[in-house]
Amino acid sequence: MLGGDNPFANIHREVIDAHPEDEQSKINLVEELKSRARGSVSRKNWPEADVLYSKAIEVKADAILYANRSLVRLNLKRTQDSLIDAESAVTQDPGYAKGYYRKGQALAALGRFGEALHAYEAGESIAPDDNSFKQMIQKMTIEIREKGPNVAETPAESPSPSPTVTQKKQSSPNQAKKSPPVSKQKKTTVTEGDEPEADEDLDNVRGYKKLADGRTTTYFNNELTEEAKALIGDIAPKKVEAPVTMNVIEGASSWNQAGTWEERDMTVWARARLQELLVPLEFELPNGLGSFRTSELVDLNGDCSITLSRGKRKFIFDFNFYLKWKGEFECGKAKGKLHFPDFSSDCNGEYEIEVQVDSSSPSQARPFIEQYLKNDSQGLKPRIFEQLQNFVSELQSK
Repeated sequence: MLGGDNPFANIHREVIDAHPEDEQSKINLVEELKSRARGSVSRKNWPEADVLYSKAIEVKADAILYANRSLVRLNLKRTQDSLIDAESAVTQDPGYAKGYYRKGQALAALGRFGEALHAYEAGESIAPDDNSFKQMIQKMTIEIREKGPNVAETPAESPSPSPTVTQKKQSSPNQAKKSPPVSKQKKTTVTEGDEPEADEDLDNVRGYKKLADGRTTTYFNNELTEEAKALIGDIAPKKVEAPVTMNVIEGASSWNQAGTWEERDMTVWARARLQELLVPLEFELPNGLGSFRTSELVDLNGDCSITLSRGKRKFIFDFNFYLKWKGEFECGKAKGKLHFPDFSSDCNGEYEIEVQVDSSSPSQARPFIEQYLKNDSQGLKPRIFEQLQNFVSELQSK
């Protein structure tokens, strides 16, 4: 288990120490863990997110959980472990495009650009409309041309295996054009009632230990002596009978009777509200020279939540999206996209916008684009900034 000496055991104890037995309780617990982990990621608290996602994988593993933990471990500089999780994601669900994206990220971080390129290409074949794959394919192509397909040696020390997937030693790092064999795994799809298989041999793997009864577990597990048990009393986890209900304002969920942590998922509301606020927006150029307008919000990715931690509310959101724009002038029609790579609660009102102009746009429209579309102080952008601030104000009033 992930309790014991874990530094996050206190604030998240009720979920880390939980042992649900029936399927619905497992689903409820995983949803709670995912919700808390999203908040940790938004705050860039990667160690905490790793603990929460690891517990969720322990309870009921799936491709999304492995992909999310892969991202977390990449940010923790545990690159080899990040790759293992990405491999587990695509093994769990070969049709999950994000798994291949995480695999590409980990391989690129290891300097294995050729293999990363293949991973991104595999993801693009599943999600051909996702521009992020096209961008990374272009980036890997440049890296391969400038540095070669493989510039870094794989660490000699084998990484700790994923709790639910038995890993095999990877092939030589010089084999850049072929993805290394993932693992000598039994391809497992977790369905209702199934328990993931334990690792076959953990005796000599760092980070694992034998308990007094012969079971193998991680060093996160704190095995109490009989004397300690007598002093503490009965601390066996109790099944939560009440259904899990999330209500940040009036009370804690049944996973959080202590009231130390609560989170309300606002993603559905946030996605709909951004659509309403940002489309359409219009700006008329002075002297009847033309106009700009937003036409569609596309490729919206991210999440939003309100957290309550020890009585303090926090409003957390992190989105990446594109806003299509059109311009009409006497010289013709222009179009393109505004890319918002990091619209998040960490930006403090300063949001980066990348202006993309379609090649079909007339060259005579360029001065208007420079003055009234790329300019932060006049034109369409100030109206967009105003609406983004309205979004933040509305969220904080929830």
